[in-house]
Amino acid sequence: MDTEHRLALPKGTVVNQYRIDSVLGYGGFGIVYKAEHIRLGNWLAIKEYLPQELATREAGTVHPLGTREQVDFQTGLDRFLAEAKQLVQFEKSPNIVNCQDFIEANGTAYLVMGFEDGLPLSDIIRGRERNNQTFTEDELLRILIPLLQGLALVHKQNVLHRDIKPANIFIRRSDEQPVLIDFGAAKQNFTEHSKSMAPYSPGYAAIEQVETNGNLGPWTDIYAIGGIMWRIIAKQNPPQVENRMSAVTRKRSDPMTSAVELGKGKYSEALLKTIDKCLYLNEEDRFQTVDELIASLNGEVVQSSASTASKINKKVKSAASKPSPSSTEKSPTIKYAIFAVIAILLIAGGGYGYMAYQENAELRQVAELERQQAEQNATDAADELERIQAEQDAADAAAADLAEQDRIALERANEAERQRQADSLAQGIAALGRMLLIPAGSFEMGDLTDAGEDDEAPVHRVNLGSFEVMEHEITFAQWYACVEAGVCAEVNDQGSGRKELRPVTNASWDQVQTYISWLNQETGDNYRLPTEAEWEYAARAAIGVQYHWGSTHQCALADLDNCGAAGSSEVMSYAPNDWGLFDMHGNASEWVQDCARNNYNGAPDDGSAWDGSTGCSRILRGGGWNSSAYQGRLSFRNWMPSNQSNPSSGFRLAR
Repeated sequence: MDTEHRLALPKGTVVNQYRIDSVLGYGGFGIVYKAEHIRLGNWLAIKEYLPQELATREAGTVHPLGTREQVDFQTGLDRFLAEAKQLVQFEKSPNIVNCQDFIEANGTAYLVMGFEDGLPLSDIIRGRERNNQTFTEDELLRILIPLLQGLALVHKQNVLHRDIKPANIFIRRSDEQPVLIDFGAAKQNFTEHSKSMAPYSPGYAAIEQVETNGNLGPWTDIYAIGGIMWRIIAKQNPPQVENRMSAVTRKRSDPMTSAVELGKGKYSEALLKTIDKCLYLNEEDRFQTVDELIASLNGEVVQSSASTASKINKKVKSAASKPSPSSTEKSPTIKYAIFAVIAILLIAGGGYGYMAYQENAELRQVAELERQQAEQNATDAADELERIQAEQDAADAAAADLAEQDRIALERANEAERQRQADSLAQGIAALGRMLLIPAGSFEMGDLTDAGEDDEAPVHRVNLGSFEVMEHEITFAQWYACVEAGVCAEVNDQGSGRKELRPVTNASWDQVQTYISWLNQETGDNYRLPTEAEWEYAARAAIGVQYHWGSTHQCALADLDNCGAAGSSEVMSYAPNDWGLFDMHGNASEWVQDCARNNYNGAPDDGSAWDGSTGCSRILRGGGWNSSAYQGRLSFRNWMPSNQSNPSSGFRLAR
């Protein structure tokens, strides 16, 4: 992981009795440091609460970005502290990171954990795949069983992890035991079901994590465990649950191929079925507890209490919906009923007559009359049953006719839906904004006014060839053409205002790449994200100041937070820059192609993208509707991991 972070505490900073050594990692909610206990000399890991979309650091102190962020920041901080107090009281387990202390300092809070020397499972998986080595079933179980035993202890404390993934499982170097880390992401007791500021990783998150008011529980972490096992067997990242649900609701095949199919001949059928059960979309169909999952991995037959009723209901519904016999074929049940009634009546009447006949001749006449009556009753019963059969045949014929009508209506409805989707797709592609030609040239890139951050320096000259940039940001209408095609995931606007002509927001860099690949396949074109140098060159339009109109922000010219706007605005609502580009300041914070760096030392001078390792954090430029005027400057840089998003993250196209 790229361990540079512009808001990180400098090496040597002392927090309470711990000295910061380096950054181990970071995410949307905080930064994790390697630190040394000043008196004891042992190494520890310390997580700092610093949600970068709500807060910043100035002179060593963390504070909210503004009054709007104050409430959310304080709510998150209170929860972080409450969770920290709970985590330090956990029953000790060799497979759960040891949370030792919590601290309040620098306007925020810190969780002190044991430092685990080892490798993340994600690195081990990639290393094996590069060497064409697979995990054996025994190796999988040696990782999973101890890990699940530790997770069971966590669940007994009414706490969920909610972000289990290969990167959050360390394989300890000393004994090769798995250790579940990063409990800074653990949220409040799962009985509360709150989803505010809930972290999760696409592919490992269950549907209830991305739904509003989803039913969270141990089964939520179990889905993530299933995702890890599927990742190892499939040798690819699991598809996002939103895409799975979209495909299933559209009666398309699930993009997540079953483990039984993927691992056939390589792993036992019992293990593969266990993986598939972990990954059921409906939470009640999964294992309900970690103990159930462990039992299944150990080869025991497990019937989850939550799924039993569901399966019984399904069987009842299935039996009730089975088709009736054809109208051209008698029901075997009714045939047998006819014969049974006749036989019973004949035997009853004949038996009585026989007994009477044996007793005396006087009763023979009575017996004969009763026998004749029994035969008549049998005939009447047969006639009645045949009448019932005729009515049944007529009902079956009517039902078959109705079913055919329903089939034709459904086929027409499906065809109309396909046509609607095709029209939506064509409209979404046709509605793409104009691609404006940006002339070749050179410019000074970076903070030209000495008013910015260290990462905006040094100022350096960049020479670029001509290229094209879309006049406005990609809108929700354009994004949803890809969603309708079953390729892109729906995105949560989180209050930014999802409307067709507003810029799509809350899209991660990885999701943007999916959209661009789909668009290029549909159009045969070669769209891409602009490079960071192209973006700044196009945004400046030959202007060398803070904004494309001058040195002072004006609310009439850009949708930024201090103007009081609630959510984003429709694209092209504000005046364009001198090259005809709209919303280069504010509205949506725009992804570019480049990997994040702490400064421009060594940056390309030809306008190309400054790439780095796979999975690097990516740059956003221009600020969004919830950014300050300072963050909306032409040279301001922000970045996030490529699989994360925020309420203003969007993009525009280049080629």
